[in-house]
Amino acid sequence: EIIDNTITLTGNYTVGIVVLSEAVVENNKISLIASNVGSESIWDLVPMETSGIVVYANASILNNEINSNNKAISLLGGSSTITGNVLTGYVYVESNTNTFTRNMINATSDYAIDLGNSTGNVITENELYANELKGDFAVNGDVSANEIYDNYPFNKTDAVLAVEASDINEGEN
Repeated sequence: EIIDNTITLTGNYTVGIVVLSEAVVENNKISLIASNVGSESIWDLVPMETSGIVVYANASILNNEINSNNKAISLLGGSSTITGNVLTGYVYVESNTNTFTRNMINATSDYAIDLGNSTGNVITENELYANELKGDFAVNGDVSANEIYDNYPFNKTDAVLAVEASDINEGEN
């Protein structure tokens, strides 16, 4: 278990927590500021990247606050549950069968969650903001291979009001 830590990092590439075996990562506050430049030769286990949490195994990522100028979470292996987190920065997913619920993700990238080619993921009841997209539209991934629904806020074009002439009576507003 990795619980109740405050991690503040500044550097070329920064990673707050790396999960290499099954774990619960809960109630951590992680802040990263990285330039995202530097030599790859100094990196051993973890690929060169900036991410609050990097996951290689099954994990429960619960109620964390992550502020990153790049990735908030990178899911590179295992099957994880991501619930109740407040994230600044996007989530990158390579692993399959992850579940995202009740997270607030605010990203300046094209997508709040990038599923790449992963499958079997369930993304529902999250508040998602990306550079120009929100809600379900802020998730990049194959919608036929993943369940992406009921994420909010909804784009204005999502709501359609249908009114039939028989519903309108003369003299009513």
